[in-house]
Amino acid sequence: MNKTTRAVLAAVALLALVVPAFGEDSAWERAKAAFAREDYAQAAKWTRIAAEQGLAAAQNRLGYFYDRGLGVRQDHEEAVRWYRQAALRGLARGQYNVGLMYSTGRGVGRDDREAVKWFRRAAEQGYALANNNLGMMYKLGRGVRQDHGEALRLFHLAAEGGSVMALTNLGVAYRDGLGTRRDPVEAAKWYRLADKRGDLRAKSDSRNLVATMTAAQLAEAERRAEEWLADLQARQGGAQ
Repeated sequence: MNKTTRAVLAAVALLALVVPAFGEDSAWERAKAAFAREDYAQAAKWTRIAAEQGLAAAQNRLGYFYDRGLGVRQDHEEAVRWYRQAALRGLARGQYNVGLMYSTGRGVGRDDREAVKWFRRAAEQGYALANNNLGMMYKLGRGVRQDHGEALRLFHLAAEGGSVMALTNLGVAYRDGLGTRRDPVEAAKWYRLADKRGDLRAKSDSRNLVATMTAAQLAEAERRAEEWLADLQARQGGAQ
């Protein structure tokens, strides 16, 4: 190797040290930082770089930007395209979002069977929002045969996963006897849990129910709510 060759190689090595390499991790970190400071134009720019390099979380986020019109022109079809790429890489949030687009008909023709398919894929990964939405599909008979028992099971899974909407849906199920017997105390328990987490629907839905209950029933509902929450926290702590 002559002196000229050695000098060239040394220069290339030095350049590699000083020129930033915008790989998916670097781009994604820049994207997250821009998003945190609500600079959506920059967030979209760096998210696109990471998404085009195949990072599923970035693909899902870019879909969200197109879905909401943040940093880019709103385009639901483009949102579906990026959500789908994330979904096909196995990202539960992406699968859920594809299901949501099919269930609402945003950026794609409404197709309840497709929505169920994608909600189910995300639910199988334990994604709480997907369990809740899949439960709603069973409750309403959209894309599947109506099955209140299956809906109830899925709402329970979603509640354990942290879905506030599922808590309210359980309150409705026990109030109206959907997939189970009517149980006002159990209904009040779930409404109480949802209300504590700020679900405004829980307060309005439970108003008439609570008005018909005795003080003892309400106290029992509160006791059950505290017991469920303590049990859930214990199980989650043990799983860590």
